[in-house]
Amino acid sequence: MSSYQILTDGAQDLYPELFHSTNIRRIPMRTACGGRDFEIGDDTTRDDILTFYRLLKEQPAYTSQISPGIYEHYFEQYLEKGLDVLYLCMSGGISMQFHQSEVAAKLLQARYPERTIRCLDTRTCTAGGNLICARAEANQAAGMDLSENFDDLESFKAHIGLYGIVTELDHLHRGGRLSSVGALVGNALNIKPFLHMRDDGVLAIREKVRGAKNATKTLARTAGEDPDPAHRICYLSHADNEALCEEVKKLILEKTEIETVYTGLLNPIIGSHLGSGGISMAVLCAKPVS
Repeated sequence: MSSYQILTDGAQDLYPELFHSTNIRRIPMRTACGGRDFEIGDDTTRDDILTFYRLLKEQPAYTSQISPGIYEHYFEQYLEKGLDVLYLCMSGGISMQFHQSEVAAKLLQARYPERTIRCLDTRTCTAGGNLICARAEANQAAGMDLSENFDDLESFKAHIGLYGIVTELDHLHRGGRLSSVGALVGNALNIKPFLHMRDDGVLAIREKVRGAKNATKTLARTAGEDPDPAHRICYLSHADNEALCEEVKKLILEKTEIETVYTGLLNPIIGSHLGSGGISMAVLCAKPVS
């Protein structure tokens, strides 16, 4: 059985306390805000992320996708060492990255015919990265080869429920994703868009909730709708809004059958679009998520 390296990208949250080894590495992604460039990957610090969100409160951010050339560079580092590569890509429904990773994989496969390169569209991102990457790491540790791991993850990803709330409508307006009238009306009514990742990997508005308190209740209620009875775990990522995150965590533990809630910072790649203060939540569901 060939050894293989698991890779993912900067759009997936990997909480430091859960991922200590080098079994999974993140290909960095870049975003810019307030005249500063940020590289989001394995070397990103907590201070880097908090600085980004402080800038994001006043100015829009701009992200850069990973080009096929950059994918080639990172994949080839491991191919040259005689390792195969399993890449867990952020959802292809919100980015062209999966397509670009496959372009790079095809080019490299011709140069390294004895090696295997598999790219998986995880159909998740941010907090969901903890679930898919933890599963991949556990599968590898249990002795699964790359193909077995890939096939298991292909089925597993359908059970990842990914949800989020946007708290700053002004940010959506500054970034051109909401009209000035929409932002004005939404703020006046205290609207908090409640998002979910559809089964095709597209992030969409599930409902519009009035007020932060109702938004936290909606997140908690959703977490408890269909948790996998064997994995009663939830992940909460926040865009520099620890107080709201802890409030959601408390509600989930009090009102649902979820037994463990991990919290961490939301990566700036997705945070660039959700805005400062937002919350992302990932839950492993018993049934496939629609």
